[in-house]
Amino acid sequence: RTRIDRMRCFVEAFIDRSSSTTEGKEILKALITGNKKGIPEDLRNDFARTGTSHLLAISGLHVGMVAGFSFMVFRYLLSFVPLLLWQGSVRIWAGILTLLPVWLYAVMAGMSPSTQRAAIMASVVLLAYSFLAEHDIMNTLFIAALVILSISPDSLFQISFQLSFASVFSIVWGMDALAKKTRVEGVEAEQQTRKPIGRKFGAYMAVSLFAFAGTWPLVAHYFNQISIIGFLANALLIPMVGMGVVPLGLSAALLGAFADFPASQVMNIAGYLTDSSIMAIRFFSSFPWAAWKTVTPSILEMACYYTLLVSLTGLVKSRESGGFQRKSLITAAVAAFLILCLDGAYWIGHRYVHRDLRVTWLDVGQGSSALVEFPGGRSMLIDGGGFSDNDMFDVGEKLVAPFLWSKKIARVETVVLSHPESDHLNGLLYILEHFRVGELWTSGVERDTRGFQRMMELAALKKIRVVPRDDLMDRQVLNGVDVHVFWPLKSGNPDTIFYSKNTNNMSLVLKLSLGEQSFLFPGDILEPAETAMIESMADPGLLKSRVLLVPHHGSKTSSSERFIQTVSPSHAVISAGYQNRFRFPHALVLERLEGAGAKAYRTDLGGAVFMSTDGHALWIRNMLERSSQKNPDV
Repeated sequence: RTRIDRMRCFVEAFIDRSSSTTEGKEILKALITGNKKGIPEDLRNDFARTGTSHLLAISGLHVGMVAGFSFMVFRYLLSFVPLLLWQGSVRIWAGILTLLPVWLYAVMAGMSPSTQRAAIMASVVLLAYSFLAEHDIMNTLFIAALVILSISPDSLFQISFQLSFASVFSIVWGMDALAKKTRVEGVEAEQQTRKPIGRKFGAYMAVSLFAFAGTWPLVAHYFNQISIIGFLANALLIPMVGMGVVPLGLSAALLGAFADFPASQVMNIAGYLTDSSIMAIRFFSSFPWAAWKTVTPSILEMACYYTLLVSLTGLVKSRESGGFQRKSLITAAVAAFLILCLDGAYWIGHRYVHRDLRVTWLDVGQGSSALVEFPGGRSMLIDGGGFSDNDMFDVGEKLVAPFLWSKKIARVETVVLSHPESDHLNGLLYILEHFRVGELWTSGVERDTRGFQRMMELAALKKIRVVPRDDLMDRQVLNGVDVHVFWPLKSGNPDTIFYSKNTNNMSLVLKLSLGEQSFLFPGDILEPAETAMIESMADPGLLKSRVLLVPHHGSKTSSSERFIQTVSPSHAVISAGYQNRFRFPHALVLERLEGAGAKAYRTDLGGAVFMSTDGHALWIRNMLERSSQKNPDV
């Protein structure tokens, strides 16, 4: 292992001496030694938008290129050995010798799980091709999968394994169907008049198309993104990287141990190709339509899609076969299509036809975020959680957005920022950038922070209407739900306006009511704001709510006895981080809630809290509880 590490350090030092750009050197390190730590985040995003992220992970593509290039070289060299020619064993020995560079590359690249699988798969393919006079690529593919799963069964649930075999299976299955369709239609005679390069180019583009068809559901499921331009980007970049950068980079690394000058020249060429690839990536990524964010397809939906894909291409392949096989394929295709139609009808009903009000308090750590689903499909996101530095962990990207996509929500009509603190604001930045947002409600308080400035930039860029407190109606009805805004008071209010430099005290306080059920969202208001709000109201009884989001995550500086008695909740939700450094919720707050007869639901202990009501009954479920419960009071 020490020797391997020294070898990798030697190669990386050799790359650093090349004439490539800084970004090009980091990409070369990722392709040759598997070290991706130095790749800038914006460049990674460009690779993701163009559907070429697989180029950064040493997997089947890179190992396959090394295997194919090495096999051609060895077969050419061994063809000069008369003994092997007489025995007809050139192919066998070429396949055996190719195993050496394949595994050497895998070892130098760090032997990540994806690299190991690729090396095993390449070895199985090489041995089958070398020793078997007749071999079927589909059988070879499944043998490789069985070997990998025998060594590491959990590979079945890893993204790289699923993407690798989905793409290869789709290419093999689709190209075979395309070849059989061509033969059945008798196109060979017509194609004889065409240029061979045209046929090869068409086949190459078909490979890229089948790879996209086989992997986009998995990419959408795991990454919620479909690269529209990936079809073209891969067609250009795969040969540049796979047949140019990788072989040249490995050759330079090998030569570097013997002859420094020629190795440097080869590495410079590899660096030039890498820089050109980066320019192409950035060009493709610059198109606004390069990639689309998408909702999360379920396992059932993906299974139906793959059934349709295999069945329809299978029908093309089975034109010359018997009727039973075709009937089975037709039955499978019809069944998958009908299930997809039923699934679509279910989601339409679940999203747009329901008449209940649903509220989900997400577990976003030490912060707060709640999704409100109004009757008829309108959605409102109240705060987005977040940490002080989104570069370390983006709550909006990692937690809030995937939850919305899993519920088939791609548009949020209303985003509410209770107050501009990072634990409520920073998670909204990703939502504003990647979702269709109608309007943004704010308390009117501004902050000179990077997060707040970015939020306003995104609102202007996406043409999102920003509605400050002074422009918000005190009461309005949204899809049959009463929405009250109690705090802060409008600037023109003749009553005494509470003012504090602490933005927590200026949090938007919202109440949502449907029939006999109501939900109060007080943000992070502290005790002085609670008192000022109650005293400014002509009828403090309007604050009474069945469900209360405990203000300021359960801090003892909030949730005064007067406030709890005025709200008089039956259920209280506390959004706080597990074992947070503030030790929220405070024991005093829990005692006050218990004394008021309110049952507390904590995201730090029970995970997300789901509630729904039709205006009469109230259903409640904690994420970590196995069964839901119905409010016995109604």
